[in-house]
Amino acid sequence: MTNNQNNKNVFTRSLGSVGRLKGNWQNYPTGSPNKDQRNGKTMKMKVKKIQATSPPQKQLVINNIANEISILNYKAHPLPEDQKQRACSMYFRGDNNRRLIAGFLILQTLKDLGTTQKQMKEKFSYMSKGFISNVFKESIIAEWFYKEQSLVSQNLFIYYASPMMVNGAYNYYNTIESSRIELLFTK
Repeated sequence: MTNNQNNKNVFTRSLGSVGRLKGNWQNYPTGSPNKDQRNGKTMKMKVKKIQATSPPQKQLVINNIANEISILNYKAHPLPEDQKQRACSMYFRGDNNRRLIAGFLILQTLKDLGTTQKQMKEKFSYMSKGFISNVFKESIIAEWFYKEQSLVSQNLFIYYASPMMVNGAYNYYNTIESSRIELLFTK
């Protein structure tokens, strides 16, 4: 046999010839499709019916956005007269992430819970541990936050907002209450 005949025999006997295969060739799309693939059936699946929810009413969306704007409009809120409160207000107005940390800590303090730096990191996972630690350190030095040692460990501290910050939150609420009720931004 010549080399050409030998190569042809190896191909047809060892590997088989794709042209000679009939019917159920499983390596579709390189071979011919099987019966289910020709009919468009690939596997049995249970179809979960999804109930369509209607979009909210336009006025509810408008009111929601107006509430957010009136609450986020804290930068237009006049600064307090007291120097210590003014410095606190300027520090937390300067960065939205610091504002979130202060707001969450005030919320936890009002609920008599307090929080740890680890819980803050879990709540706002996009903030770096160093940033959160720095805000807490600076706030402790400035006496905006205070900490209590945990009963669980000597190295674990629970943080609370100072009474000055809690009073500031009440004052701020009273100041912007009218804009929330009247929804000034919907006009």
